[in-house]
Amino acid sequence: MPLRAMSTTPVVSSRSQIASTLASWAKVELFFKWIKQHLKIKSFYGQSANAVKTQIWIAISTYLLIATAEKKWYLPELNLHTLFHI
Repeated sequence: MPLRAMSTTPVVSSRSQIASTLASWAKVELFFKWIKQHLKIKSFYGQSANAVKTQIWIAISTYLLIATAEKKWYLPELNLHTLFHI
């Protein structure tokens, strides 16, 4: 009985499935790039999946709250980047 290699990518049989898989992968990559650029999470406080998810959701909620406040009360001397680091 020959050994079979385990693959981390799903087996696809058509070009449209490959294109769909790559498009989904690109969306995930863009999401994580946005997180790295905007949320400024230096380190995670917990090691469990739940702790990481909670910290990311709190950071996204804070970002959206500050963005909404900046849009509602136009503050020319403070930008979103400055407000997020306060």
